[in-house]
Amino acid sequence: MIPESLVIELELCPLRTIAVAGLGMGQQLLNTYAVSLQIRQLNPVAVEVLAHPAETHVLLGRDVLNQFRVILDGPNFTLEIG
Repeated sequence: MIPESLVIELELCPLRTIAVAGLGMGQQLLNTYAVSLQIRQLNPVAVEVLAHPAETHVLLGRDVLNQFRVILDGPNFTLEIG
């Protein structure tokens, strides 16, 4: 999920429209977009993302996170992605 403001800034073209539920409201139609996502120096990954006008952050889903080794060490307040 990305903010709709990024769609405008990056001039992305919609791929398709899908019905989505569970974003704090009932079902709604949202556009999807093809993006290349890169986390720091890691290899970029191609993903299809949703955009929402009320979202202010980029939210990474399991489809993205499953492509990396992610270590979350809560007691030490560290996150490692490799």
